[in-house]
Amino acid sequence: MISTDTMTTYIAKVAPKIKTLLTMKRKKFVHIPTIFGLNDQESQRAAKTAFEVKQRQMKEGELAQIAIGNWHGWEDLGVGHASGLDCRKVDNSMILELKNRHNTVKGSDIKRSLLPQLVRYKKQYPNTMVGWGIINANPTLGVTGKRETIQHDSVEIEKIQGRELFKMVFTLNEIDYSQKVIDFIRDEASKY
Repeated sequence: MISTDTMTTYIAKVAPKIKTLLTMKRKKFVHIPTIFGLNDQESQRAAKTAFEVKQRQMKEGELAQIAIGNWHGWEDLGVGHASGLDCRKVDNSMILELKNRHNTVKGSDIKRSLLPQLVRYKKQYPNTMVGWGIINANPTLGVTGKRETIQHDSVEIEKIQGRELFKMVFTLNEIDYSQKVIDFIRDEASKY
């Protein structure tokens, strides 16, 4: 069972990483008028708001990598790791490539780069479960998401979406901490 101290340690470790991520300098909105566009002040304000919301949404994948990669028994592989993947259990029993949404990667890129990357790792470490984690599940699945096994080059890859992903990662000793972690990340992120 994970102790209160472990949760406190996790929160202390993750909170500054969230702050750093969400307070990083962002691109400024620049309205570029178009011939047929809506160029009035109200439309520009709406476009600026949409731009800022989109920038924030794009950070969700990085937030998930921080959350998962800093959980008990996990590591954040960062950018440039030899595997090219995002998070791994310290004991190498599982490794994940995370994507923010089901449609973050084009279909052709899934078969050309994402799945081959997971296959390479599985062939190098046959006892490791390789997974493609999708933070925000396909809306047709609802927030609960789905877990399924897919085949690529005769290798089994787990595709885990939505809450199923968080439940898989954040369950320790048969206790599901996923909602506590989601609430913490959401609350902490709302500060910035």
